[in-house]
Amino acid sequence: MDMYTTVLVIVVALAAIAVAFFAAKKTRKTKGLDSGVPTTEEARLEDSFARGEITESEYRRQVKELKEKQNKNV
Repeated sequence: MDMYTTVLVIVVALAAIAVAFFAAKKTRKTKGLDSGVPTTEEARLEDSFARGEITESEYRRQVKELKEKQNKNV
């Protein structure tokens, strides 16, 4: 291979690596939205209730407390 072909191969390889890196980085950022991990306290409570970890009355009590706390902070 001549020098220009070698440089071209290196540049294309580096570009492919950069594209793969940024695509993976973007996937990691957006994955949190779809990973099943609740992003808010209320979502965490909904998830716990849906899995049967807390009762309906416990869920409602905690949501009520959370909303009261949020209203105090506003």
